[in-house]
Amino acid sequence: MYLVVKAKTSQEVFEQMAPKIGEYLRITQIKVSPANNNPQEWYVSFECDPESVKMPEQSDMSVFLRRIRRMNEVMQVGFNDSPTDLTVSRLEAFYRIISEEVDEAKGMINGALVNDNNVNLVDLSDWLGDIIVFCASEAGRWGIPILQVLKLIMDSQDSKLDENGKPIHKDGKFMKGPNYQPPEPAIEKLLKSLTEVSHEQSS
Repeated sequence: MYLVVKAKTSQEVFEQMAPKIGEYLRITQIKVSPANNNPQEWYVSFECDPESVKMPEQSDMSVFLRRIRRMNEVMQVGFNDSPTDLTVSRLEAFYRIISEEVDEAKGMINGALVNDNNVNLVDLSDWLGDIIVFCASEAGRWGIPILQVLKLIMDSQDSKLDENGKPIHKDGKFMKGPNYQPPEPAIEKLLKSLTEVSHEQSS
């Protein structure tokens, strides 16, 4: 299992987080490493007894991802717990699938044009939801922790703001602020951390 927590030192992580995690899980191993080039942010990966009890109420997003995993397993399309390269052939296959799904917007656009430019919100909701399901399922296949990746991307989006927390507009575009941090380095570090943990567990 994996968390990102804020603390000044790794010792503080152990002192503050381990007891809280221990309220719900019997931890058998825990590892802490720096995150995102931020001295106050740490990756915490840990193993626990699968028979642990007293789990806290799950968030809607956690429930959604658990159902995605179950869907992948039932449909026998695969689900990996650590970053896994499925090769370019799988990427090409997913590109074809998601392209076909995105193209369905054309039907909604044409429908709106003959209906006083009114978009059918039911169709739009279903279309957007399908795309999210496709992407979450695909992330599971590749062992990509999509919630953590989304957090890092949103952190990057926040860093585009100016020093007063305001968006910077120029020629109708949303510009990057002076403190902008691209998400790729943080994502790379996240995936590397998870891969190292997976190798340690298998050795």
